[in-house]
Amino acid sequence: MGRRLFELFIGPPEQESEWNDNGIEGVHKFLKRAWMWFFEAKETIVLSQEPHPLLEREHHKLIKKVTERMESFKFNTIISAFMEFMNEVSRYNYKETCVSIELLADFLILLSPLAPHMAEELWAELGHKDSIFKTKWPVYDPQWIETTTVTLVVQVNGKLRANIEVDKTLSESQIKEEVHRHPTIQKYLEGKELVKEIYVPGKLINLVIK
Repeated sequence: MGRRLFELFIGPPEQESEWNDNGIEGVHKFLKRAWMWFFEAKETIVLSQEPHPLLEREHHKLIKKVTERMESFKFNTIISAFMEFMNEVSRYNYKETCVSIELLADFLILLSPLAPHMAEELWAELGHKDSIFKTKWPVYDPQWIETTTVTLVVQVNGKLRANIEVDKTLSESQIKEEVHRHPTIQKYLEGKELVKEIYVPGKLINLVIK
């Protein structure tokens, strides 16, 4: 499975490429990471709960990228799109964040032409009896792709520490969650007591710590 994916990843089929053991190891790590993420995310599915909007945005961005690149036979860039997706969704704490069953299903359908055996096995884990190759290809929703964002100034004790791009549609609590999760800000909050948060919608947030 890793060999198949690596051969697609190293470049367009019409170009000559050299075999690289490190490359196939990297692809294997991606598959392992995707496998572990699937089961971690699967445990969070709550059918009555709305999924996290930023996860849904990544969901529909992935559908768009994979579909367009599949049509132009850019298989190496499809795998890059999956890797980018994994980097984004892995930032979330799945003990607190709901993943939609549609996201997991579409992820497997999009992956199936590249890693058919893995996708088929995980498809069965979602409770499907028929083959994944009998289901329809997903279609992205443009409203998720066109979601507007705003750059938020983040201060710690009044000093500029980061400029973070956030989705305008997020609630105040979700925006604060994004700020706290940002690696740069986490360094300043580690081991400190958060006294107060001053939030100016669409402009800035100041974290007062001691």
